[in-house]
Amino acid sequence: MREGLGADGIIKDGAIYVSGKNIVEVGLFKDLKAQYSTATIVGSPRFWIMPGFVNAHQHGKGMTSFQLGALDEPLELTRVKTAPQAKIPPYLDTLYAALRMIEAGVTTCLHYNSSRGPIQYESDVRERIKAYAEAGVRVSFGLDIRDRNHLVYGDEEFLAGLPPAVKERARAKITEPRTANAENYFRLVGQLTDELRNDRDGRIQLFLTPAGPQWCTEDLLGTIHRIADDRGGLAFNEKARHGDGVTGLHAGQPRYGQLLNFRRPVHVPSMARTSDIR
Repeated sequence: MREGLGADGIIKDGAIYVSGKNIVEVGLFKDLKAQYSTATIVGSPRFWIMPGFVNAHQHGKGMTSFQLGALDEPLELTRVKTAPQAKIPPYLDTLYAALRMIEAGVTTCLHYNSSRGPIQYESDVRERIKAYAEAGVRVSFGLDIRDRNHLVYGDEEFLAGLPPAVKERARAKITEPRTANAENYFRLVGQLTDELRNDRDGRIQLFLTPAGPQWCTEDLLGTIHRIADDRGGLAFNEKARHGDGVTGLHAGQPRYGQLLNFRRPVHVPSMARTSDIR
């Protein structure tokens, strides 16, 4: 494939011969036209052919919170109050996000799910996976979960310092889950793993993605590690992608770092490589 490439790794006046879903040959247009004379020609000398880009972190959101009506306020305020926003079905939201990525040349992405709550958790996940499948985008789909510190770090310590009049109201808010509970989460993991194993296109891969060690108990992290090993899946720490992992957010709390020491290394499989074409 590298034969005929110029010093800059580009085939000028080149073409790709595709049969079905397979790239058969890459070379000069005149040579491929002569060899495959009956092939349908798509494109012209005005176009570039290049590998698809990889979006390494996104949430399947076709529109931003601000576009949907949220206020542009400091993060601390948005964590404790919710401005009314327009509601978009998860399927349409992710389908639009996928189409925008395709338009920008992205053909592979990592999706970190951001659930609306435990009641809609499974339906939201399935609708978003359906959108990626129909758009044709390759995706490593991360299933989010957390089981502590839903509002602050140190739930009980925070509650203990509140006046009695607001303590119970605060407790209800703090303990309100944002994802599926562990039982329903791992049930869904099992179902989706089996379903995707039989997916003939193979464009969707499942990840187990705890929101971060500060939001997950040791029992939950241990179970994620075991399930990922048993099913041949991968555990992925979402917050490490944001750069606010152990060394920053949790400095002075070494137990979180110790928890991560026995987690398997983060690995994102390469599903689109420029070296395959260049």
